[in-house]
Amino acid sequence: MTLVRLLDVRAIGSEFASLRLKGFLMAAPPIDDFIAAAAKALDLPFEPAWQPAIKANLEVSLKLGNMVAEFPLPDTAEPAPIYKA
Repeated sequence: MTLVRLLDVRAIGSEFASLRLKGFLMAAPPIDDFIAAAAKALDLPFEPAWQPAIKANLEVSLKLGNMVAEFPLPDTAEPAPIYKA
């Protein structure tokens, strides 16, 4: 089973911060660029006032996704059965 590591916002943020200090990157954090690109690709208009809430939600989602992806599972782990009420 191959695990794919999701975007780690903290690691990328620090990496980009060091490059930004050296003058290689623009001042916008990469997650802001991702939000703008995703909204444009999906043709989703959003108000600039929503940006902080969207960013906070995305950062939490990425952090939780990383926690799930990093959880060690034995090779013998099987998917859970489907429960119906």
